[in-house]
Amino acid sequence: MTAESHRHDLYNGLTEVLGVDRADTLMAYLPIQESQNLATADDVDALGTDMNARFDWMDQRFERVEDRFARIEDRFERIEERIADRLDALGQRLDRIVLSLVAGLIAMIAAFVAQALI
Repeated sequence: MTAESHRHDLYNGLTEVLGVDRADTLMAYLPIQESQNLATADDVDALGTDMNARFDWMDQRFERVEDRFARIEDRFERIEERIADRLDALGQRLDRIVLSLVAGLIAMIAAFVAQALI
């Protein structure tokens, strides 16, 4: 007996017990493919093994990406430190320049005042 003849025999039996509408509903849920096309437990296990291997590979890739980001973050921190150090040095130089300018202006004003009083 072929798979199709088995299905037809099952349908006939179901219509006798359940009626046509219920037999149609139940038959709609049964697979039409032959059983050799259905996945076995071994197929599912093999797929699970393959998926686990792929997930392991992806985990390793993510770890490498995270390591790269950590190295990039370290570089940015070092750059920020260098910029902060240079800004501090620049601020100190500007302070000295402003102090020199103020002292020079005071000296000039004192000279003008002295000249005006003479």
